[in-house]
Amino acid sequence: MTTNSSKKISSQVGVVLDPSSIGSKENNDDDDDEEIYTVAVVGTRTCVHCRRAKAALDRAGIKYQNILLEELPEDGERVLSLSRNISGMRTIPQIYVNEECIGGADECVELIRTGDLRMRMKSSNNNTKGALPEIIMRELLKEKICGANDFAEECEVDISNSKDDDDDDAYNNNNNSNATANTKTTNTTTTTTTTKKEQEKKTREDIKFADEIPFDGLVHIIDMARADPVTAGGLKLVETKRKTLIPFFPNKHQRTFSAERFIQWLITREICADRKAALDVGQIMVNERLMHSIDRTDAFNSNNDPRFGINGYQKTIFRFQKDEVEIGIAGLNSEFIFRGVPRDSTTVANDLRRRILDLYGSFLNSDGTYVDYEGMKDSEKFKEYKAVAAELQMCDPRVLNRNDRMAFFINVYNALIVHATIVKGVPDDTFKRLKFFDEAKYDIGGLQYSANDIEHGVLRSNRPSPAAIGVLLGKPELSRGPFKVGDARRECCITPMNPRIHFALVCGAKSCPPIRVFKGDQIDEQLEDAAFSFIQSDVEVDYRCSLLINRADGKFVDDKQERPCIVDEIRASKIIAEWYKSDFGKTNFERLQFIQPYMKDDEAKEALQYILERTKGQTGNGEKSLPVIKGKPYDWTSNGKKKDETRSGPDFNVVKEVYIKK
Repeated sequence: MTTNSSKKISSQVGVVLDPSSIGSKENNDDDDDEEIYTVAVVGTRTCVHCRRAKAALDRAGIKYQNILLEELPEDGERVLSLSRNISGMRTIPQIYVNEECIGGADECVELIRTGDLRMRMKSSNNNTKGALPEIIMRELLKEKICGANDFAEECEVDISNSKDDDDDDAYNNNNNSNATANTKTTNTTTTTTTTKKEQEKKTREDIKFADEIPFDGLVHIIDMARADPVTAGGLKLVETKRKTLIPFFPNKHQRTFSAERFIQWLITREICADRKAALDVGQIMVNERLMHSIDRTDAFNSNNDPRFGINGYQKTIFRFQKDEVEIGIAGLNSEFIFRGVPRDSTTVANDLRRRILDLYGSFLNSDGTYVDYEGMKDSEKFKEYKAVAAELQMCDPRVLNRNDRMAFFINVYNALIVHATIVKGVPDDTFKRLKFFDEAKYDIGGLQYSANDIEHGVLRSNRPSPAAIGVLLGKPELSRGPFKVGDARRECCITPMNPRIHFALVCGAKSCPPIRVFKGDQIDEQLEDAAFSFIQSDVEVDYRCSLLINRADGKFVDDKQERPCIVDEIRASKIIAEWYKSDFGKTNFERLQFIQPYMKDDEAKEALQYILERTKGQTGNGEKSLPVIKGKPYDWTSNGKKKDETRSGPDFNVVKEVYIKK
């Protein structure tokens, strides 16, 4: 295939087809239009191993085509399918040199180190080959150009080398048209923004009475109340204790306040003109779920009654919803109350997963070694993500079929972990890790789902956590799963449990599964990709295989004939070897039988297959003769970039100018 930079106008679609423009040239600072790329990297922005390979190419001064699957229609599924058929790989990155796949990140780094990569780049026939196979290039041109112009079914890609003046004129005219369209879009956006600001200004001017404060105004009142009471005039939030049978261990209710204290604060700060207006504001906030009594049973009143409610909680003690999120009582997506018309559950989960991956990719450094979580926290993209996450409050995953429900919770779990890491930071010891997965939670359909609830309750079909007492004692039957009898969340349990979900919830492999969003109609194939990726990069086998020699003529036996092997030791992640070993099989034989098909096609796989076939169906001494899978040390090292920055509280004066009644 010829891939020079000559421009050709499609006969059916009036756009320029320039093969050299396909892909993001993030490492190309030159404007050499005649250069032909001989290296291409097919991957995603969020794959750390894709970034590792590209960083190595950058350091070596090797230019390449950067094919980002997420920038193509349907996450580049057609391109990935073609590439997979050619390369035989289930992982990314998939790196091509002169139309041939050389492997992934490890292979690329090694070829650069030895100098063989440049030798392969120079080995092309008269330098006419491009980086990618012709079939992939044609698909890229079709998706990049035809798809963008909604002519996918009619578009015919012409990548011939002819070039004439008419083509250049058409190219210039096309660019001028695009520039005009961009100008119109900019003007429209500016007008829309101006109109929105005028509407917000008019809304603020219309605020006259307490019962007319809009929802946004109520939110700002909460921001004012939660500010530092000394420097910003906020409401003094306290820790309230309640009576218990054990006086030495009184329960504390953090960041609470009495109704009377809140009323006095509203009046003192001139937010409300009188007591009646303050009572109205408090009641509106309770109705809007922006705050509530700690037992969620009391209406807002100023009785200040010291008696105790039916659940033993002191009455008239309230807490803001935002504070419940911060102290871990409410879901992380409860900071905002969703008030719109919800989309279907699958669409919401897919949207969240795409947004969190886009956010993650924006703050992942060039070689994939760290993530700037502090930068994420202050970004506009994260604010947008949190607003969308609130939509989960109205989703009911119980109505989804098994595959769609599995994909929904995998996507939500992976998004939740990143969200929690941004907000809470990375736990640095065992106790904090256990607490982290309990406190990281979302409100889904009015029910609270922690990360542990999703993993062990939903995806593992209500099995006990590895930290449960029974599991630690080697008797998991002594412990129960997170969902008790009668718990509505039990309806979401995935039955039977699919052990491959463990590979979809982790990212510790040397190569990443080429999956951005899990989909119900593709879940089996996607989980298979995740299993291949994880096991091939994680499982290590120490083995010995003998060479059979024919004693009659002293020659080696045909390679096709099976050779006797001995497996000395097998090492794998603690996910397989210890923590969740019962998910992969009741016996050591069953666990090895699960692992073997996903291993690379090499002697180690053959050796394991040899001993399994000879142990199949045996018990007792036969089973004991198999090597036990040993757990490899688990690396909990954070990839987060640490920054010495402090975050300021809300500006009371700014909010006061807008919402305080004059």
